[in-house]
Amino acid sequence: MSNDTVHYELILSFNEAEAGTKRVLVRKNKRLEVSIPAGVSNDSLVKLTGALQITDGHYGDILIHIKLRKHYRKRVFKTLGFWSLILCIPAVFLPVANIVFFLTAVILGGLQFRRYVTKCSVAGFALGMAGLVFFVVLNVHILNYPSSPSHIYTVNPWGDEVRVIGGDYKPIELINNTYAKNPSYDELLAFIQSDTTNEKLFIETFFWGYICTDYAEDVHNNAEAAGIRAAFVAVYFEGDEIGHALNAFETIDKGLVYIDCTQWDTIAYIEKGKEYGCIDLDKAYSPAYSFYEEYKEAWEEVYGPLGVVEQIHIRW
Repeated sequence: MSNDTVHYELILSFNEAEAGTKRVLVRKNKRLEVSIPAGVSNDSLVKLTGALQITDGHYGDILIHIKLRKHYRKRVFKTLGFWSLILCIPAVFLPVANIVFFLTAVILGGLQFRRYVTKCSVAGFALGMAGLVFFVVLNVHILNYPSSPSHIYTVNPWGDEVRVIGGDYKPIELINNTYAKNPSYDELLAFIQSDTTNEKLFIETFFWGYICTDYAEDVHNNAEAAGIRAAFVAVYFEGDEIGHALNAFETIDKGLVYIDCTQWDTIAYIEKGKEYGCIDLDKAYSPAYSFYEEYKEAWEEVYGPLGVVEQIHIRW
C-alpha cells in the first residue's frame, strides 16, 4: 500500500482565515470538499489524512499550505496582538510608570493566544510581562537601596516621608563642602551662567531619565565644589504628589534666592499659597516675589507656572 503525501497551496483572505471556510479541491477529476478551521495564519498547515484514497485510489495524505493575501498585513491592526504590542510603547516612553498599560498588554496578548498566535501578540505579551517585572523589581530596589545621611527625604502633601529619587532611580545625594560660603547675588549669577547643568537633555521615561531632581543635585554639588553654599529644594503643589526640585542660595546682599536650572537658567519665585513662577536669568532684576507678580502683570514671558505652592522643603 502506498503512503504518499501530496502538497497544495491555498490562498485565503483575512476574513476566511479568521472565521474558517470551505473550499473544493479538484484532483484527477474528483472533487474534494476541504474545511479550513478558524484561526489559521500565514504558513499554517492543514492535513487531510487519507484523502488520496478518495482522489487517487490509494492511501495517502494531502497537506495544504495556507497563505494569506498581502492585504492581511494592512488589517493586522484589527488583531488583539497588535494592540498588545502598541500599548507597550507609551508605557515605556511616558514619564509615568503606568503599570496599567503593561497589564493591559499582557491581557490582550493572552486573549490573542486563545484565538491564534501572532508575532505581535508574542511581542506585546513579552514586553508587558517585562514591564510588570521591572516595575516590581524597581520598587523593591528603591525600598532596599542602602540609606545614607546625604540622601534627601521629604514629606509629601499626603504626609508620607519619601526619599527623593533621580531619573536613574538612584537616591539624590548631596556632596557638601565644609568651606563653602554664601555668595553675593552677582557671584551667584556668574556661577549659574558658567555652570552647564541646564544644557543637559531632559529625559523622562519609564526605564531611565534625567529629570528636575538630577538638575538640582548637579547644580548643588557643582556649586559646593566651587565654594558656594547651596541648598536642594523640593516643592510640592496643591493636588500634586510628585512636586518639583530646584536650588536655593543665601546671598549676602539679597537674601534667599531660588534658582531653577531645569533646562533653562532661571530665577524661581516661590511663596506658599501662590503660583510657582520662573523668569529668565537675564531678565530677573530682583529675586523678590513681588517682582515676579509685576513682571507677569506686564505680560512679559515667564516660565510656568507649575502650580500653587503647598509645601517647601529646603535641605542645606
